[in-house]
Amino acid sequence: TLQKLGASVTMIPPGEIFQALETGVIDATEYSQPIVDQALGFSRIAKFNYFPGWHQPFTATHMMVNLEIWEALPAQDQALLDTACLGTVMYGLSLTESLQGPVIEEFKQQGIKTRVLSSELLETLKVAADEVMEEEASKDPYFREVLESQRAYKAAHDQWRELAYPK
Repeated sequence: TLQKLGASVTMIPPGEIFQALETGVIDATEYSQPIVDQALGFSRIAKFNYFPGWHQPFTATHMMVNLEIWEALPAQDQALLDTACLGTVMYGLSLTESLQGPVIEEFKQQGIKTRVLSSELLETLKVAADEVMEEEASKDPYFREVLESQRAYKAAHDQWRELAYPK
């Protein structure tokens, strides 16, 4: 999406991002939430922090199991794994949400400026992202299937969100 809009995107292993920022090899990074950015030291170099994370509204945690092995597990073990995964995701989401505010406040005290992307820029990013996803879907039937499923979910969920959490 960013390339479609003219940015030069460089994929760098996580362990090399700090040095790349520090030496000027890259001008900016997108990596994670403020608490992770802080832990990796990005706040010692980058003096601007932009929100929202338009391309990743939350951090997902996954556990993948070979389907044949999963199907061979007793139902009780499947239920145990489902429950453990659900608990881990819920704990992780609630914990990380609660930790971001104090980190952002610390960033402010360090002179890091927090900015919010304009609605016009967010719309431009959405249009470009939709184009990129359509391009990928035209090349990959499985991508198309997942994209259509995600869009159907979003359409149904948007009804609830608009009623429950008006802007």
